[in-house]
Amino acid sequence: MGAILALTATDAELAQRCLEGDQHAWAEIVRQYSRRIYNLAYRFTSRADTAEDLTQEVFVRVYRSLDQYDARQGDLQNWLMRLARNLIIDDYRKRQVTKLLVEPFLRLLDEFHVVPHPKRLPLIRMMRAFFDLLGVDGKLRPSDVSIRTIARELRRRDRRD
Repeated sequence: MGAILALTATDAELAQRCLEGDQHAWAEIVRQYSRRIYNLAYRFTSRADTAEDLTQEVFVRVYRSLDQYDARQGDLQNWLMRLARNLIIDDYRKRQVTKLLVEPFLRLLDEFHVVPHPKRLPLIRMMRAFFDLLGVDGKLRPSDVSIRTIARELRRRDRRD
């Protein structure tokens, strides 16, 4: 049935079938677009594992927001790739902020032997959660993020992992 679906279904039909719970339609969307999304993610990350994670995250986001797709405003490929591009760029920006803010701090810790290496992981996790909460859009300032907020973010991450 999947091959027949690929030959006959329009973007709007595939999206509608997905919304109605048709697993074959969803599998067809994933089959058609996963390589493109992976390639885009790989170009930004240069890491296969990160590109795979981002590809999966894109499809989770697509699945959750498929009801927002409007075939009258463009084809599914453009909508899906725009969503993928935005998510991948957001991830890239977060990694750049982390690289700019966290890594120099960790080098400084190493240089002055402030934190013994085995004890560094909780600190790194807390710092990454803090910088992720700040985000790259500048909506939050460091003074807006409390220890309680960071702890809540760490618990959310632990449940996710």
